[in-house]
Amino acid sequence: MEQLETKGKGGTWAHAANEDFFFYWMPDEMSNSDKETLKSAAIDALKQFPAIKKSVVDQTGVQSLDGAYLLSKEEMIKSMNNLDGMSEAVASANNQSGKKIAAEINQEFFEMVLADLKGDVSAMMEYLNKSMSKVQAVVKNNSSSKTFGTVICTIGLLPGLGLPITTFKYVFSNSESNDWFSKILCFTSEVYTYSYESTILDFVYEK
Repeated sequence: MEQLETKGKGGTWAHAANEDFFFYWMPDEMSNSDKETLKSAAIDALKQFPAIKKSVVDQTGVQSLDGAYLLSKEEMIKSMNNLDGMSEAVASANNQSGKKIAAEINQEFFEMVLADLKGDVSAMMEYLNKSMSKVQAVVKNNSSSKTFGTVICTIGLLPGLGLPITTFKYVFSNSESNDWFSKILCFTSEVYTYSYESTILDFVYEK
């Protein structure tokens, strides 16, 4: 699967060319050896997205579309734990609120999810806004779903060891967030008042 690169302040992001959210950050000062380690880990990680989608279908009959997963938290956890090399790790609850345009809300969300990678998220906003608008469209067309979420893969290096850490983050919200999420428009300058809760459930992947 193709990996794209986007230059940011102080480094470069690598991410997918399609709806599969995966990211790693290469600071300008990073060695070529460490960059190759990340790229190799990303090749393995990208192979997991079709496996995740297949596991979801096998467990629930639900097809994911454009990065959106419309099934219960319990069903998604079971689908993820069913995969070889995937281990459920830690969960964190988050609450975001304020008054911003949609692109700023989206950037705030990804800065939260990708915080561990310490990269310049603003550089990727064109890609992220396009991708999230597709997720929004799926959620809008399936408003009866009680839970909606997406899967975001992050790849980093253990400090001082140079070993890759691959984490699949299942980020989900309940139906109370469904309505406002599907209504905001990523490419307008309209200011939205927003308040939503989300949960990030980490799964550590080891080949």
